[in-house]
Amino acid sequence: MSSFTVSPFLVILGRIGVNIGPYLAGLGIGGLAVALALQPTLTNFLSGTYVISDSVIRKGDYIQLESGVEGTVEEIGWRITKIRHWQGNLIILPNTKLSDAVVTDFEKPDLSMVFGVDGGISYSSDLEKVEQVIIEVATEVMKNNPEGVKDFMPSVKFKNFGDSNINFSVVMKAQNRAGTFALKHYFIKALHKRFQNEGIIMEYPVRKVYLDSGNSGTMFNQPRNS
Repeated sequence: MSSFTVSPFLVILGRIGVNIGPYLAGLGIGGLAVALALQPTLTNFLSGTYVISDSVIRKGDYIQLESGVEGTVEEIGWRITKIRHWQGNLIILPNTKLSDAVVTDFEKPDLSMVFGVDGGISYSSDLEKVEQVIIEVATEVMKNNPEGVKDFMPSVKFKNFGDSNINFSVVMKAQNRAGTFALKHYFIKALHKRFQNEGIIMEYPVRKVYLDSGNSGTMFNQPRNS
């Protein structure tokens, strides 16, 4: 029974002397319960309206949320948004989560994406030669693969002195987010082969262990697992 049909009935009861206070209280509690039950649905609906009307995120965009959730937007509904993870799983996301999250849209301002590949070379390496080799390999890989942006000039920066290597980072550019995975794959294979041909060594971590035997010590080089 709606409030519009109940109200005249309660007025009549009040006029004939019936205490209608408990009935009014019951209606108030019932209305509150209904409002609380509908709150999640209404909140998701309003959030979906915001997402759709502002066109912040569109179907087909590859996005990543601050929580780590990422994938291609398949559908934006009034209550939920469906995201297809790159592994193939379908993620069902309430619109309230989407509207409140910090979202990275890899489709804007354009599809192309700059990314980095980290590595390290032995302390005995000629850094000038290493830099030249890396640039040559990165340029060739981007030129010969459809995922690469042909007019982008790759760069390499030496970052720090690591435990066993001098660490570097290579900056490249792919046509889109998906292309970064393929381009990185081709680049690592090509660079590893070129390093081997050029005699450039990438060291593995080593720990030096000294054993005390009286007045003299014995030193062993032991590969470090971590």
